[in-house]
Amino acid sequence: MIKVTRLQGDPIVINAEHILLVESTPDTTVTLTNGHRVILKDDVDDLIRNVVQYKQWIMQSVHRTISEKTEEAQDVNSQQE
Repeated sequence: MIKVTRLQGDPIVINAEHILLVESTPDTTVTLTNGHRVILKDDVDDLIRNVVQYKQWIMQSVHRTISEKTEEAQDVNSQQE
């Protein structure tokens, strides 16, 4: 989820996984996978940066979880030996 600002100034949060298309005509228009469109104050580059940061955060969380589970499994294995 990323926080953005509608053209009228209202902050909203959208699911970054549901972004299908981003256009700058000249306002930033986001088309979601369900066909809804949102016109934003945010610059396209800022929007891209926010999506990249969100996806990096997700990947770091997944990596951290996998590492923790691997360590737990190794601890269990070493205790059984």
